[in-house]
Amino acid sequence: MECGRRPRKEEVNEAVDERRRIVDGIRPILSASGVSRGQSSSEPQTVTAQQLDDYVENALNRFIKSFANVARQSRTGEQVAGLQQLVRHHLRMVAAAQNIHLRRPYVGQLQYLQEQVADLSTVVDCYLEALAAPNMHEAQSHAREAQNLIDAMDSRREVQSKIQSALREISSTDFLDGGGIDLFRALSARHDGLSVAELEDRGRSAFAQLCGRKPEVGTGLSYLIADVFSEAHLDRDRFRSVVQKTALLVANNAEAFDALSGQASLLEDLHEARLRAVQAWVRFQRTVAGRITTPALVKEVLSLYSELFEQVGIPVMGSLLLISGKKTMPYSKLRMQSATSIADSVSRDSVLNGLVEGLDNNLRNAASHGHSYHIAEDSLHIRLKSYQGTLAFDVLTDKTLALMESFTAIQLVLDDELSLRGENGHQVRDLELFGFSVSEIVRLLLTALDVIVHSTVDAGSMWTVTIGPTNRSKLTLAKVISNVLPSNVQTLVLEYDQQSQAHLLRVEVPALAGVSAAQLTDPVKFVQAARSVTVDGTAIFDVNARRRFISHHLMKGLQDGDLTKVAQFRDLRNAAHQWYDPEVDGAINDAIRWLRGVQPEGGLQNYRHRLIRKLENWGQKGDFNLP
Repeated sequence: MECGRRPRKEEVNEAVDERRRIVDGIRPILSASGVSRGQSSSEPQTVTAQQLDDYVENALNRFIKSFANVARQSRTGEQVAGLQQLVRHHLRMVAAAQNIHLRRPYVGQLQYLQEQVADLSTVVDCYLEALAAPNMHEAQSHAREAQNLIDAMDSRREVQSKIQSALREISSTDFLDGGGIDLFRALSARHDGLSVAELEDRGRSAFAQLCGRKPEVGTGLSYLIADVFSEAHLDRDRFRSVVQKTALLVANNAEAFDALSGQASLLEDLHEARLRAVQAWVRFQRTVAGRITTPALVKEVLSLYSELFEQVGIPVMGSLLLISGKKTMPYSKLRMQSATSIADSVSRDSVLNGLVEGLDNNLRNAASHGHSYHIAEDSLHIRLKSYQGTLAFDVLTDKTLALMESFTAIQLVLDDELSLRGENGHQVRDLELFGFSVSEIVRLLLTALDVIVHSTVDAGSMWTVTIGPTNRSKLTLAKVISNVLPSNVQTLVLEYDQQSQAHLLRVEVPALAGVSAAQLTDPVKFVQAARSVTVDGTAIFDVNARRRFISHHLMKGLQDGDLTKVAQFRDLRNAAHQWYDPEVDGAINDAIRWLRGVQPEGGLQNYRHRLIRKLENWGQKGDFNLP
């Protein structure tokens, strides 16, 4: 072989037979262990996540080197024994990976390691098959299969590296104390260096894929922030599942949610709950991102659990009960019940119970009463009149983070649904808790819409935002900005260029309440929102402009001939009352009669002809270039 002479046929057969004998010597090891290709082992194994991580990092290269040595004719007995030892050690690690508990905050990391170990088992099988192959063609086939698995492992390792890079940014001091910019460095590290605008698009697409509808502006960033936390510390798959299932619950009970969105006490409590939830994330990052080992940290986790259960849980779980129809009383009455009672109602319902994981009334009661528990070396001893038991520290952490995971996913959907219905206080507003100023949040939101922000000026009750040229609706941009302005701001001025001319749009912020940016495409909502809007000091709806606006929408509705337009025309008439224009009111009433087929004096044909002529005349007057 090594002198350059081609081997004789009998020598080839001898080499194949020898390699097969080596493989046959390894297969009993696999059979005896009961672990091959992902089978389970009855032998209990215990390793830490770090030990498993270290093994995965180095095992592949060791196997490749060992198989290469054994494949040579110049192999030694020591090298064969070394491969057998590697296989034995690998099987112990497979068993350990299968038996390890998947608990937060290590679920994502451990799932990654389990997948890597499982693929490595298959790679080992492929190399054994290649080693025992009767010819080069079959050996290469098995080697290609192994390489495909190695490529998949490399891709998975690359994703995990991005998650860890994001986690390092999130866990840095600057994340909390240095203006919050590391939060977006973390998102950028996780998502291939995307810009803010690209991150918003990716987040909105991911959210839409889960929920089956387009979200409100800003939800993309909110979703990605929560998702990167879920990858780092939670059960990401379950987090996404709860987002999806909550969206489905709301879609199936849209009327109940509409009624719910009008209850002021709930909106106030949900807003406060969002603040509390974000504060809980901050506290978690500061104190318990690592393994809990001290009484002080255990008490902090108990405090987090209690706050999440009561101050976040009551409005969130209360919303679920009211949306699903399990409770029919007003929220103001439901909130008077204890958190334990509300949690019991959720736990008893098969659908809602699947949305909220981590509920434990005994743990909540113990956390609320300092004398009701005792901290031992590695566990929490609960001592209530109604219950006494022990909870390991890692289980306590897992329950707390499961509750945080559940409420965060549910809040994302509730908040977006409220934003789509025109309620202010979108979750992106809570970025202030991560160190962002309102001005920075405005820049982030508009940048996500590909709008350049030149300056923002805070003058107390009035804000002025200067932007670069854009084809986007200026009133829509004003609405997006108004969502995140402080409650004391009454007036918003938007400075912009259009056709090389500078313009000033001025709007009273309270007039934008109750309408979302997405709803501004609806003529009724547009009229309602635009009642206080001026451009360069002139109301956007002068006589000609409003009549042309009405003409456009009435003509479109009449052409459709759809009776369902009657309700829209009626709402449009009610919104147009603010103009005190009897001609507009009369035209809308005539359009409603048209759709209903009411027979007027002079005949239906003449009546319709007069209306069309009036609308066409209006359509030729006034500036229809609305902001």
